[in-house]
Amino acid sequence: MNEQLVVQTLTLIGASALCIAVLSRIGLPAMLGYLFAGIVVGPLGVGLVAASDGAQFLAELGLILLMFMVGLEFSWTEIWAARRAVFVAGSLQFALTAMATAVAAAFVGLSWPAAILAGAAAAMCSTGITLRQLQEQRELARPHGRLATGILLFQDLATLPLLVIIDSRRLDGPSAFMTAIRQLAIAGISLAILLWAGRPVLRVALGWIAARKSVDLFLLCALLLALGTAYVSERLGAAPLIGAFFAGVVVGESDIRHRVYEHLRPFRDMLLGLFFVTVGMQVDVRAILASPLHALIWLGLFLLLKPVTAAVAGRLSGYDLVSAARAGVVLSHASEITLLIVTQAIASRLLPSSEAQAMLIAAAISMGLAPLAIENNRRTAIRTLRALAGSARLLSHSLRAKER
Repeated sequence: MNEQLVVQTLTLIGASALCIAVLSRIGLPAMLGYLFAGIVVGPLGVGLVAASDGAQFLAELGLILLMFMVGLEFSWTEIWAARRAVFVAGSLQFALTAMATAVAAAFVGLSWPAAILAGAAAAMCSTGITLRQLQEQRELARPHGRLATGILLFQDLATLPLLVIIDSRRLDGPSAFMTAIRQLAIAGISLAILLWAGRPVLRVALGWIAARKSVDLFLLCALLLALGTAYVSERLGAAPLIGAFFAGVVVGESDIRHRVYEHLRPFRDMLLGLFFVTVGMQVDVRAILASPLHALIWLGLFLLLKPVTAAVAGRLSGYDLVSAARAGVVLSHASEITLLIVTQAIASRLLPSSEAQAMLIAAAISMGLAPLAIENNRRTAIRTLRALAGSARLLSHSLRAKER
């Protein structure tokens, strides 16, 4: 038995359990517990656990399952049914948030390519946190719930090209552009082949497996599909996460998508928790404390700018003001995809480490506050609109008084 590996594993599990127990007492999600555990015991904290290839490999498995699950939630039927919210409001929210964030990032010193990438990452919102909370509150079918869901579906669409761009930028020079074109072509051709030829075959195969009524067989085949497509994608020259996403899309078009989701969710949550731990191990708290303003700026962008851009996008898409404002409050946080894009960008040296770490910690805090914001979305939206209306009336009275 590898004693060092056992000690590191026990340390990570114990630290994660302790942090989750403490944070759950104040209603914060488990994700923050994993993140803070990595910060505390990691090499940039007290140094109890060093970064290792084994932990990184398990974290990558978590990311593969995450992208597979994102693909499961990706449905052309649902996208077309909510096309106004997806293509109009979703594209507007993504573009407005990415552009505004890029300007702010450039203002604090990032180069324009890095600022645009950071803006795209900041535009993402957590599908899991949002839909689960809205479902618990029975607000998914309401106008603001449908608007928020449509925007989240568009963000699923935007995830794939972002991952392709990041993966291609691992290479320097003019070859990076050709690599991005090649990977996008491979991705498009693969999706077309899978949807045209693979979906009927896969539907029959998964239906046969489901008919055997063996949970173990079903689970193993689902894992084989997710990991196998990721491996094939890497062999074809594309990112493994892209292959996992496509496999999820194909399975998501079948009748057993919900069953696959339920069986794989515990594995996804466990391995994704390890991914959050590895993210925390990359955060240098001392560097953030030396320059806390940048972290506060990023937190302000997530909590204040994103609600405004989402509300504006909803209003321009034809939704009423209250529904647009409520959807904006619902989407005032970052996403697991934000953390993924930022960590991948750090590895590819597309973002400077200090700024990326500030963005990581701000994104994590915003995700921790997301359930509270979603729970109080109506109260927050109405109070904000009343305050703005009062300010507008006060300004109008002041202008009239000056004219007199």
